[in-house]
Amino acid sequence: MSKPVTHAELEVALDRFGTELRGDLRTEFATKQDLERFATKQDLERFATKQDLERFATKQDLERYVTTERFDRFVAKSEDTTRVLLTAIESNRQAIASLSRDLHADVAQFASSIVEQIRSYIATLDDKYRDLPDRVSRLEDAVFTRR
Repeated sequence: MSKPVTHAELEVALDRFGTELRGDLRTEFATKQDLERFATKQDLERFATKQDLERFATKQDLERYVTTERFDRFVAKSEDTTRVLLTAIESNRQAIASLSRDLHADVAQFASSIVEQIRSYIATLDDKYRDLPDRVSRLEDAVFTRR
């Protein structure tokens, strides 16, 4: 079972995946600009010997390794990865919502407990000094009548 990830961690992973995906697409398939730096058929016929040409990949080699099936597999793999990430996102959203509800309930319970403890403490203090007005009155009577 995978562990939950934060939203920030997921964004970093998705950004990294997108960067890698774009990088893979750029490195796997040649662009027109990439192809322009290679020799043309006429250049090879004029300057290259048969022995020189043996080192390079043939058209059949390129067709065998760079195919639409290979690209389709790559796209399917990226779509599968996207589905897995979206499933993980939804799972994490549900886990976060559940944790939020639990935390909210715990905080409410702790707050109620603290309020009850404070009430008990105040009641103890109140009981301790309940007769204070009578004592002060007697003290005032004794002190002020002597003068």
